[in-house]
Amino acid sequence: MMCHLDNSLVQCNHYHEMSPESVSNTFADFDFDNFICYGNDDDLILPNQINDNNNQNGDSQPSTRKSSYEELEVPVEISDAVKVHINKFMSGEEVKEKDLYLLNDYERCVVKSIQIKKTKPKTKEQNNKQVMRPAFKKLQDKFFRSQLKKPNKKKLQSKEKDQNQFYEHYFGEIKNNEKISIENFYQPIKKSKKGSQRTYNQNYLKLTLKSQSFREDLLAYVQSQFLEEQQVSRDKKIDELLKKCRKLLAKLGKGEKDREVQLEELKKYILNNSKMKLPWSNSELNSAKKYFETMISQQS
Repeated sequence: MMCHLDNSLVQCNHYHEMSPESVSNTFADFDFDNFICYGNDDDLILPNQINDNNNQNGDSQPSTRKSSYEELEVPVEISDAVKVHINKFMSGEEVKEKDLYLLNDYERCVVKSIQIKKTKPKTKEQNNKQVMRPAFKKLQDKFFRSQLKKPNKKKLQSKEKDQNQFYEHYFGEIKNNEKISIENFYQPIKKSKKGSQRTYNQNYLKLTLKSQSFREDLLAYVQSQFLEEQQVSRDKKIDELLKKCRKLLAKLGKGEKDREVQLEELKKYILNNSKMKLPWSNSELNSAKKYFETMISQQS
């Protein structure tokens, strides 16, 4: 496949077989207004000059092919190529309109909807939850393993996880001094017992940060592991996001809704559906990290 741009020829090597990163890099600086694509080295295909070969053989039947690229049917699909642009945006890099040229309408809709949704700032409670949930998981695993004769085993059994012992280790002294139940320090859950926290609010954060040992271990996690772990897990979250979008389009396709309706439904789904959780961007993660460093410093 050959491409003509500003009187020069470039070998495209069938960009649809290339990796998304290669495609993005190959076409990053192309002026697509002057772009002409060749099907092979001999036959030139113009947007408004797509004709059947049968007409050249004297066939009097009119051509059934479309007269322009805009009229050609685009498959309803969201390929993994879109992940390159989502990751680029999540990393804080600018995603320009020309970067999205090789994406179809549905893929562009996904990227632009994510950009719109990400303009809403995170709340303090969201920051608390984003940091403390993985922190508790990491600190619990470290604590439980420290109690074993073989701390390097791959997976811990339920009987090896004494939750109450973990909370007593970090918060037992605070519990005794303030004469409150240890359950007040349990991680918030929607259906919690009386006296325990239901959300990662400021009261819960301030209560747990009264423990010096917890503050020190939490700060160590935030500064050394938090960002890296969150960035690594982001790929899986993006895959899950795209999976949900594909399911929606499959459902809309069965109802034979037209393309504009499908795009609008896809946009609303990403922007408004409570189950459509977007992974955190580097900017959001860094803000949460700095926020926790400040909170821990104030409690010290």
